Amino acid sequence: MHVNCEQTGNTEQRYLSTLKSFHVACIAEACHVKRYGLNKALKRLINDISCLESAGVAVTVDGNVHRLYDSLATVCADNLASHEISGFRLCFSLGHVPH
Repeated sequence: MHVNCEQTGNTEQRYLSTLKSFHVACIAEACHVKRYGLNKALKRLINDISCLESAGVAVTVDGNVHRLYDSLATVCADNLASHEISGFRLCFSLGHVPH
């Protein structure tokens, strides 16, 4: 069974900004990311997401087996972390930004 969702996620609008709708997938200390790199810190999470996208997970409901697929829709991070994940500069300053 393959289900197409035309919206991002299946969470009702009223729950999108509540804390109970957020689920932590990965936490890494900055010193470990600096020492081992972001790729190493996120490797297992990326592998798990890739597996969920391609192979999915089998779920039995009322004796019927359904294969469900999913992916990552949103990354929540502070400015520094979101810039590092996206590959942008990690320098924030006031004034003129050089080209």
